[in-house]
Formats: sequence, structure tokens, C-alpha cells
Amino acid sequence: TGLATALLLIGPQAAWVVDTEPVAVVEAAASAGDGDSVEPVSNDITATIDYASIDWLVRWVLGFGGAITVLEPAEIRQAVREAARKRRRAG
Repeated sequence: TGLATALLLIGPQAAWVVDTEPVAVVEAAASAGDGDSVEPVSNDITATIDYASIDWLVRWVLGFGGAITVLEPAEIRQAVREAARKRRRAG
């Protein structure tokens, strides 16, 4: 189909994305504890998204204002960083 897959870290402020966007949850909210009690460490969600266009994925991620981070592939993560820098300079 020509689609590639990116691994994302979705912050709690964008958690609704898993219900409305074409993402697949890999792991939700990590927890840690001593065996008797479990305390949330993070409300972040790890998920994947399939994409055909790098430009589309970069624009999609930027649209969430930092609430979604591309973990892999590294070249997409870098493209998002560069596009965000350009937006800040222009803004």
C-alpha cells in the first residue's frame, strides 16, 4: 500500500486523539510501584500511525502544538523539529 508507520508519544492533553484519529495504541500510561501501591508515572500514550506522506505527518503532528512527539523514525522527528523552528521564526 506504500504506507509507512511512525511511533508517537501522545501527551495527556491530546489523549482524545486515540478515539478520533487513525492511531493504534501500543502502550498507555506507565505505572510504577513497590508491589503494594501503584502510582502513575506518566499519562502519556505510545501509539503508531500509518502515513503515506512525510509532509502530511509533519503538519499533522505540528497541529497538536507539542502534545504529540514522533519517537520513530528519527528522520520524521527531525523534520518536525525543523518545521517547528521555522514556524517560531516566522511567527
